Amino acid sequence: MKRPLAFLAAAAALLTLAAPAGATIVEALGVAELAGRADRIVEGKVLDIRSAWDGPVIVTDVVVGVDRCYKGDCHDEALVVRVLGGAVEDLEQRVDGMARFELDEPVLLFLRGDGTPHALHTLGLEQGKFRLVQAPDGVEAVRADSHVKLIGPHQAEARALGRVKLDVLVALVERSLDPAELPTLDVPPR
Repeated sequence: MKRPLAFLAAAAALLTLAAPAGATIVEALGVAELAGRADRIVEGKVLDIRSAWDGPVIVTDVVVGVDRCYKGDCHDEALVVRVLGGAVEDLEQRVDGMARFELDEPVLLFLRGDGTPHALHTLGLEQGKFRLVQAPDGVEAVRADSHVKLIGPHQAEARALGRVKLDVLVALVERSLDPAELPTLDVPPR
């Protein structure tokens, strides 16, 4: 009688360990943080998506044709953005919180890199990627529904950016990039 109970307990423990955790925790980024920390801010269209093995992990290189540049070195007609995860043959690897892309998808991206090839990535994981969709009253920038936990003082603003008019978002970005618009701290002399 004890053996079946022990077997069931062991099987339940293994199933619990095999369940996805979904516990990605990310600092919530508002517009000023996204714009300030980004090396490049671009609007464009996904031209190609290629996944491959990079050592023990699958990575996906996303080629984005640049239509408009708001910040950074914008001499390139196309940029390569690398994300963790993807599909190679019949194996798929997903990383919670990582931006996901679709072919021909129009996007607004907040990108950061370290100067090495394929080093551009979306800032704040999926927070740095907005899908551009046509709405009845103009173009909207939409973030994917997320299962990541946002923490920090900008949680409400980050959630409010889930769906916003593109022209409003661009105006907020441009305002946050203008040094004259940034708040200053008046410190009395000593």
